[in-house]
Amino acid sequence: MNHYEIARAVIVPLLWIGGLAAALSRLVVLVSKLRLARPDPRFDDWQGRFARLMRDGFGQRRVLQDFAGLLHVFIFWGFILLQFETIEWTLRSLIPSFHLSSVIGQVPSNVLALSQDVFAALVLLAIGVALVRRFLIPAQHVVRTPDAAIILGLIIALMLSRYLANAADIAAGSNLVPAQWMPLANLLAPLFSSQDSPSSLQLAMLHGNVVAHIALVAFFLYWIPRGKHLHLLAALPNVFFARTKSELAALPPVDIDAVTTAMETDESGDLHLGAKTVNELTWKQLLDPLACTECCRCEAHCPAFATGKALNPMQVIHHVKDASLEHTKDAPVELDKHVSADEIWACTMCGSCVAHCPVHIDHVGIIAEQRRYACFQNELPGLLANTLRQLESSSNPWARSTTRRADWCKDLDLPTLKKLGRTPEYLFFVGCSGSYDDRAIQVNRALVTLLQRAGVDFAILGKEERCCGDLARRAGHEFLFWTTAKENIEKFKKYGIRKVIVSCPHGMNVFRNEYPQLGFVFEEVVHHSELLLRLLDQGKLQLNGHQAKRICFHDPCYLSRWNDGAEAPRSLIDAIPGATLVEMPRHHRDAFCCGGGGARMWMEESAGERVNEVRSIEALETGADRIAVACPFCMTMLSDGLKAAPDRLMARAEEVGVLDLAELLLESALEQPAPPHAP
Repeated sequence: MNHYEIARAVIVPLLWIGGLAAALSRLVVLVSKLRLARPDPRFDDWQGRFARLMRDGFGQRRVLQDFAGLLHVFIFWGFILLQFETIEWTLRSLIPSFHLSSVIGQVPSNVLALSQDVFAALVLLAIGVALVRRFLIPAQHVVRTPDAAIILGLIIALMLSRYLANAADIAAGSNLVPAQWMPLANLLAPLFSSQDSPSSLQLAMLHGNVVAHIALVAFFLYWIPRGKHLHLLAALPNVFFARTKSELAALPPVDIDAVTTAMETDESGDLHLGAKTVNELTWKQLLDPLACTECCRCEAHCPAFATGKALNPMQVIHHVKDASLEHTKDAPVELDKHVSADEIWACTMCGSCVAHCPVHIDHVGIIAEQRRYACFQNELPGLLANTLRQLESSSNPWARSTTRRADWCKDLDLPTLKKLGRTPEYLFFVGCSGSYDDRAIQVNRALVTLLQRAGVDFAILGKEERCCGDLARRAGHEFLFWTTAKENIEKFKKYGIRKVIVSCPHGMNVFRNEYPQLGFVFEEVVHHSELLLRLLDQGKLQLNGHQAKRICFHDPCYLSRWNDGAEAPRSLIDAIPGATLVEMPRHHRDAFCCGGGGARMWMEESAGERVNEVRSIEALETGADRIAVACPFCMTMLSDGLKAAPDRLMARAEEVGVLDLAELLLESALEQPAPPHAP
């Protein structure tokens, strides 16, 4: 061994020992923070979790949703491939005769070397574009910090050191992989050419760059657990332990029976629902902030942030991270010191942040826990507090009498379960809006007419119906949700109901995804758009009227995003003779919220622009003749939004109607302009 090899053999192990020790010491601290949090059972469905890890973790499926994501894939896979080279260099520092080809074979070793050579260039390309997007031609929703610049610079140094080391290796003639399998490094080899090979320069450049490369890796091991790029360690576990799609559509469960029992025996007076301190979140909710990549996609897709509200979902996640790192067993950190009330109540719970997060962070679940505590403390926005009182006393947000819950259908010959005397195939759960809101009543009357024409066997609860519980749950009032849902479940069991039709996506979501948390699972929960499409496909409904209309469809968040129901509404529009579907720029899972979800329908909106007005402008700018909806909240919000259209669009706003899909179909089925109205 020459003196270069001796120095390398001494320095490289020391670098690894120092880097790993620094990384492990920090990881111990981070894991100890997670251990202070509430438990969360995330060790089921191993097959599904591994499949998601391969698809969204290593496969980077969600990352690849935009151009910047492609750059990240280059960096991600470049790092993975180059670790084999780093490991080989480490082993050769201790055993100079070692070569990877002796383990995996010469051909695989050659192919791996080519992949490393190409991907290192792709990493440099990606880093160059990232620097331009961050600092030279700043793009929207891109984080610009000194930490980011330092990391990008270090990655460049990491790639250059491997090119220089391989180039010197080729020039010295000591390369064990043929030079043609490292074409880019081979291009640099003439820089170190010498008549006497291996020369001192070649050896110095080879071993010096190997040591520099591993020193950079050791520094990364120290810095990654302490800086912005902690996600390099936390992202893959976060993807693995993420909730499934149906679990995400439901807010995290609460065992009210256990809470009630605990409160009866608690003497401290400090027992409460929700998260007051950061350790009252679950360990997975504290892992979420550690996995944040600062890609800003949640920020870019958040309707509250886009319209100038206090909420920035990425910053909420960062605030929780700061709180968790400050928190100790003896000095708990209260969340409201880091996340304000304005932030948590600005959320529409549309789920766009969750849907677009490449590492499966559940922003909504964290906000829900903070709302639960605020509600338990009676720290609610004024209008919402009053609405919840009305909901509690009258089982609807408008404090209308339950005896008038079926007045909307007195002339429609619509049986109630009580009078029917048997269990129909379907219960039509009308909902609060459908029972009391004039516009939603028109929609439900159109729907009932279509269902009757198709011969569907269904009935309603009538005066026995209560709120589905969505409003209470999104507002954080878990006790009210629980009592409401339990009362509904008892009625469903009493009448033997196994299938339910809903015209409100919020009701559909709560029945489909949240009632199972209370032990009740329907055989089928079907949104009216899905059922109407099925009836058309079966030939039980016929559309005759020709409508030469351009129709744009606004996706309800709880239908299209949370429950993957975006296609049925569009198929219905396509089935209307003469109708043409036009899309808004943001549609399907990328649709912009109407602003009425997450209990926002019953809160004032004073900061910034109004969400519904922004969405209404987007709809008007499509040039559509009609705006189609499939949710009573969306109907109200978009109808109100049209009334506030800017002057340039006001004439069009006065011509365009907002209609539910059921109304559009009824127009075509009956060849008349409007469905029957309530008496």
